[in-house]
Amino acid sequence: MKSIGISDNAHKQVKKFCQTLGITIGEFVEYSAIYFRSAGIDPSKSDAESPHKVVKELEKRISQIVGVMKTHEREKLDPLLENLIILKQQLDDLIIKAPKAARFEDIITRINELREEESKNQKEQAKLITTYMDAIKTKTTGSVESLKKETTVNIASLKKSIDNLITEQQKMNEVIETKLSKKLFNTR
Repeated sequence: MKSIGISDNAHKQVKKFCQTLGITIGEFVEYSAIYFRSAGIDPSKSDAESPHKVVKELEKRISQIVGVMKTHEREKLDPLLENLIILKQQLDDLIIKAPKAARFEDIITRINELREEESKNQKEQAKLITTYMDAIKTKTTGSVESLKKETTVNIASLKKSIDNLITEQQKMNEVIETKLSKKLFNTR
């Protein structure tokens, strides 16, 4: 066992500290030597190498880094996140509004039905014209006046039928155009 020389004041402080920790003065000296060697601290030098100063300096640097990161987050990442949320919502809305395959099939079926109706109406028009033409041929043997009256009535009836068919065809075309252009492909 070795003895070391220290001042009375230092001895009192060490003794009090050792009692607080529950160790002997010899253990205190051993632990201190191990600590200073492993921490790389020279206890004879000024307070500049103090672990508390180093820790405070590190805390200061970390606070600066955290401040820079928060500023970057506020200026760059938060607006980016907001834009991503808006884009996701718009995409979800577009997916909901987008026509489904069944909807296309329904529209195509309806278009085919309208075309069949149009073809049927055109055939009826042709029959009506043929009937009027046959009637005109057979009536030529009668008086010219009665033939004129009958022809005028037939022409008026034929004109009315043709006008109705044209109006109906225009309505069908409008329905087809509306369904194809506005409802199917309107994504806004």
